[in-house]
Amino acid sequence: MSDVVTLSKSSPEFESYLLGTFSKDKRALPVRTLNANSLQETVTFEIKPVSEIERPSLPVLLLYLLKVRAFILVLFPMYLILVKNTADKTIHDPLVVVLSTLGILFSYIAVNLRNDFTDHMKGLDRINPKAGSRVIQRGWMTAAQVRSWANFFVFLALVAAGMVIFAFPVVVGVVMLTVLVGVWAQFLKKGSFKYQRGGEIFVFLLLGPLLTTGYHISIAGSWDMESLFLGVMWGWLVVFLQHIKNFEFIMINSQAGFHNTVTWLGFDKAKTMLKWWWLAFLGMFLLYHLRYAGDFWTWFLGSVIAFCAFPFFIAINHLQSPVGSDLVRVRRRGYNLVLVTIFLWALENIWYWAQWQAWGF
Repeated sequence: MSDVVTLSKSSPEFESYLLGTFSKDKRALPVRTLNANSLQETVTFEIKPVSEIERPSLPVLLLYLLKVRAFILVLFPMYLILVKNTADKTIHDPLVVVLSTLGILFSYIAVNLRNDFTDHMKGLDRINPKAGSRVIQRGWMTAAQVRSWANFFVFLALVAAGMVIFAFPVVVGVVMLTVLVGVWAQFLKKGSFKYQRGGEIFVFLLLGPLLTTGYHISIAGSWDMESLFLGVMWGWLVVFLQHIKNFEFIMINSQAGFHNTVTWLGFDKAKTMLKWWWLAFLGMFLLYHLRYAGDFWTWFLGSVIAFCAFPFFIAINHLQSPVGSDLVRVRRRGYNLVLVTIFLWALENIWYWAQWQAWGF
């Protein structure tokens, strides 16, 4: 048996229903949100007993909650740094590598969980059925529980970072800068970095230069220009993915007042920005390979990636409206283009690893 309750933002019970703390044995599932992200916001909740909510098995729940598929955003740049340091023979302590890897993963999980919590409370995940992990909206967990798990993983990340700093004090500067940027982006800025024009700079820094240089320092005890270059490239690519996602939902975000660079530019200018953003990445990719790789991989990868970009550019050029299935096609082709790039980049580094007899070949 379920009931329906409609609450306005001015209601004293509003936040407790969003958090899920209004009852221990019931869940408030948001079914309709009006005027999201405004003082006039109203939400209609379906109140269901916890016993009537069908929850998946724990492994499936964790796959949704932790967004395991997105781990590639942190695991791949770490893989590139590991290949580089294996070639340079600068891995001093495997235990420190493990601790650094766990610390980065814990931090990434904490940020993702905090994003889910913030997007639910602000309304983005309530008005967009494709946004977020959907764990809160389906009643599998409350927003308060997700926030608690985010804080727990922050604690684990700080413990791992502290142990790495103890082993390599030189990394303390990068760790502290990363913590400051992360706290500023997620906790101090009202509404999180995702609701600020130009807020993508935080994503660029956290998943780009700060990630690769910090990981390199924890492994080798120092940083170099190649690790910084890798970070700039990877951060640029990750922001491209964010722009693609925001572009698909440009109408929903604009109508709800969720600001980002794509909504600020508008439909036509955002189309142009996406094309130039990818061309800039391809330019950086070629420059990096010209400097640090052989001629074969530079021109082979550059040619293949440039060729694979044609369907993406064609899809964007054919777009006439910010609504409809064509936006989904652009997003899919953009994602596929990134996946092809990652796949070829990974093959290149596997070849290097084998060549350097890292596996005893």
